[in-house]
Amino acid sequence: MGPEAAALQLDTFLPYRLAVLASLTAQALSVIHAAHRLTHAEWLILAAIAEQPRTTAKAIGATFHMQKAKVSRGVAALLRRKLINSALHRRDRRLVELQLTPEGGAIYQECAKAVAEFATGLESALERGDRAALVRGLDRLAKAAMALGVGRLAAAGHRS
Repeated sequence: MGPEAAALQLDTFLPYRLAVLASLTAQALSVIHAAHRLTHAEWLILAAIAEQPRTTAKAIGATFHMQKAKVSRGVAALLRRKLINSALHRRDRRLVELQLTPEGGAIYQECAKAVAEFATGLESALERGDRAALVRGLDRLAKAAMALGVGRLAAAGHRS
């Protein structure tokens, strides 16, 4: 099949372009995370706990759309390194609340500074109005993707 017969042109196909941008961004950020001996998932967990002290693994998974196993492995690794600690939830004893340790807080601060510098460099490629439009557009695309995904999941469930 020749290129003229292709159903999609990847260089203009929005989901592909977003996936490439996400991959390039993740690769660049992984250098920052690796310098602090963190995986991407571990960094997200540290950042979530820094923003919401006493949060739970379940809440982190929901916020970042991460698989339960990935969150569990990340939490376990951070607990082993003593970057976070855990305590039973005050009201629901089935849940475990997570907090940064002083060492975890220090690593978070260092990594957050480097990540913020990266973000500033990335955002400098956009004019102020373009950045605001991009943020609005990304919000709309995320909502549309969730709605389309939920619709497809529901349709697939009805066929079973």
